[in-house]
Amino acid sequence: MPESAELARTMGGMATATRAALCSMVFATLSALAVARPDSPEVLAFKQHNPCPSSGRRGGACPRFEVDYVIPPCLGGPDREYNMQWLATAEYLEKARTDLKLCPATGASTTS
Repeated sequence: MPESAELARTMGGMATATRAALCSMVFATLSALAVARPDSPEVLAFKQHNPCPSSGRRGGACPRFEVDYVIPPCLGGPDREYNMQWLATAEYLEKARTDLKLCPATGASTTS
C-alpha cells in the first residue's frame, strides 16, 4: 500500500512538472516573438502605474492577467508603457496567437 501511494505521488508530481514545463516553453516562445517581457524596465514601469486588475498590486505577479502590447514590437509597436495593457490570461494567449500569425516570418521582436 505505501508503494502505491508513493507511485501516485510521483506520477502526480511528474504531471505537474510536465504541465509547468510546457507552460514555461509556451510563454518563453511567445515572449521571444511578440509579447512583453515581464522583467523589462518598461513592463515594470507599466505595472507601477497600472495596478494588477485582480490584486491591485503594483509589481510582481498578477494572477489571471498578463501584460500585453497593444501593437506588438514585431509589427512596429514601441516597447513603451502607452503601448501596453492588461489582458486576462485567456485573452492574452488568443491575442498572442493572432499577433504571431501577423508578425513577419522571422517572428523577430524589435526589442532586445
